[in-house]
Amino acid sequence: MTVTLTRIITAELLDANAGWVDQNQPKFTADFQIDVSRLILPGISEATGRMDLEPCGKPMDEPEAPGKAKKPPPAQLNLDEDTPAAELNGGIYQVSGSYVQMSLQLQEPIYPRPPTPRRPSLAPADLVPPRPPLARFVQPKDAAIELQKMVKETINQLVAEYRKQYPGAPSTSAEMHKDFMAYLSRTGKYHSFKEKLKKAVVRVVREKFKKDGTESAEDMANFYNDLYVYLMENTMQSINETFETEARDSTHVDPVPEVGSVASYIRLAEEAEIALKFDEASKWRQECIVMDDSDPSLWHDYGLFALRAHDMTKA
Repeated sequence: MTVTLTRIITAELLDANAGWVDQNQPKFTADFQIDVSRLILPGISEATGRMDLEPCGKPMDEPEAPGKAKKPPPAQLNLDEDTPAAELNGGIYQVSGSYVQMSLQLQEPIYPRPPTPRRPSLAPADLVPPRPPLARFVQPKDAAIELQKMVKETINQLVAEYRKQYPGAPSTSAEMHKDFMAYLSRTGKYHSFKEKLKKAVVRVVREKFKKDGTESAEDMANFYNDLYVYLMENTMQSINETFETEARDSTHVDPVPEVGSVASYIRLAEEAEIALKFDEASKWRQECIVMDDSDPSLWHDYGLFALRAHDMTKA
């Protein structure tokens, strides 16, 4: 909605001085826009805002000539002929950055506010059971203890991933090690392990090797050497403790399968596959099916093996 603002001389001043006419009234007439869109919202009866004054969209007519008066009109009412064109028709307000603070109040809202809905008898907690409380995280007091804990967790995860990639492998080779490292990098697990250990290493540096940034190049070289030695000592200690604990806890030993049984042929097939002897592994898989062709797991394992061997026809 557009509203026109006009300079008004008080009636007392004009009545007391008949014949006075404000010759600069068109100069001080401007428009401003007030946003009344909020009034269509239910229950809203007031629109308030700050509006910038703009030049008048429809200029006013020239004021009439002044009449005779007892006193000459003040200089403010005389026509200012030196007014720049940008200040005419309310442009002076825009140049000076003037604004209007206005509030438009209706007697009642255009759309009455709907009645407040009844409060539900059931709360969300009555419908959704609460989650169990999270286990409290207790950070170790010593940074070395936290580092060893993180190293042990990383080792256990690496062992689990290795066993998943090479089930039943009796020994390792350089090619297997290379493939396993490529697998960790490709799946993002290497980055995840590195970021997990980085936090523990940063805490070790802050607590065990306090530096203020004023060290020389020689001091920094000694710091890197000491940090490397410290980290390797804790890492080796964690590795030894992890594998010693696993060897002590692993009392169960898989018995050697009976020669000529399905289990023995499966074991021979797995060993041949690890050695990349796919033809021999396929022969042992087929022997298993010949011995017990009603076992669906043998057919399933044979299909998975064919996929690993890139034999799409048999898969």
